Amino acid sequence: MFIGRIFKRIDIREHGSQNAGASNTTVVLGLSFGLLTAFLDIIKAVVAVVVVRILFPNNMFLPAVAGILAVLGHIFPIFFGFRGGKGVAPLIGTVLALDLLVGLLVALISVGVAVITDYVVAGSTTIYILFVFMMIVGVYPKPTVWLSLGLLAVAIYKHKENYRRILSKEEMKIMSTLRGEETEHRV
Repeated sequence: MFIGRIFKRIDIREHGSQNAGASNTTVVLGLSFGLLTAFLDIIKAVVAVVVVRILFPNNMFLPAVAGILAVLGHIFPIFFGFRGGKGVAPLIGTVLALDLLVGLLVALISVGVAVITDYVVAGSTTIYILFVFMMIVGVYPKPTVWLSLGLLAVAIYKHKENYRRILSKEEMKIMSTLRGEETEHRV
């Protein structure tokens, strides 16, 4: 939201898909603003996880919870009427901060799914599913599995319109957006 307000003096939630995240920022403001938004959203989760990891170095539960809370805070920001993004970028930051190698693998798989399907939402959903899998097979306590499943449920709910648009063949495709063919939402 800050990128739209600072650089274009708009509330990104009033344009395009009305989502406050990097994907809508890319569609509405262009790739460079979308990448900046994604980077900042990733960093905020990384900072949350790393700070908690430093404070509690022998605890696997609290850093995971810090990351999950960063994602939920992104989706439901108190200061913006609980209308935020869909949490994908901060979840990437969470996964990277919890385990860099696993995080890179999760990001690579999710990008691959998005590119193969040509839908951002396919990659986004993949990240949430792989996060649950990471909590199950990793060294994380059982409560993190339940929290990650809850987060997946929130993500599915937040992406329900994307799934509906895919079924009705109205969802914007990645390559069309990058080529500038989906310009009716640009400001």
